[in-house]
Amino acid sequence: MQNLITKEQCDAIISRIQHQCMLMQHIERNNMEQFTELYDPDYFKGRKHSITAGILSGFKEGDEFIPGITISKIKYGGNHYQPELRNDSAIIQIYSFDNDLKNQDVITKCRQFNHTNSSLEFAIIRFDIGEGFVLNKVQLLRFDSDALRLGDYMLFNSKTSKLSTF
Repeated sequence: MQNLITKEQCDAIISRIQHQCMLMQHIERNNMEQFTELYDPDYFKGRKHSITAGILSGFKEGDEFIPGITISKIKYGGNHYQPELRNDSAIIQIYSFDNDLKNQDVITKCRQFNHTNSSLEFAIIRFDIGEGFVLNKVQLLRFDSDALRLGDYMLFNSKTSKLSTF
């Protein structure tokens, strides 16, 4: 895991997810009508869950809050968008826990990057948001070139209230 993201990068990603959760909590607590103002319209399109769009909207193309990582907005599956995080060793996409990770886009990325001749590895950061927009956990998932999971690494778990240790 250490060769994919640094502790500083991991902490920044988790901090941003927590920040987005707090924004959603604030909007819900105050019965604010502008809930949709939280969202990047491209990330909201076609999503079943507004929570996912709210989290992804915290990762705007060109943002530089994660040291050593660039964020791009990528199009997938027709007319859907999501952020893609890239550093010198990894390409990381962010998914919610209820997302099917065996979709064609994941399989294609694994085939493209997760082989011995690639200098980059495709991985997924997966988050779980509970009732009241509380962040339950964040994991880093690694795959082989056939999109079979090689390992799941807990980055944050609210039950232990700890960030990962590297």
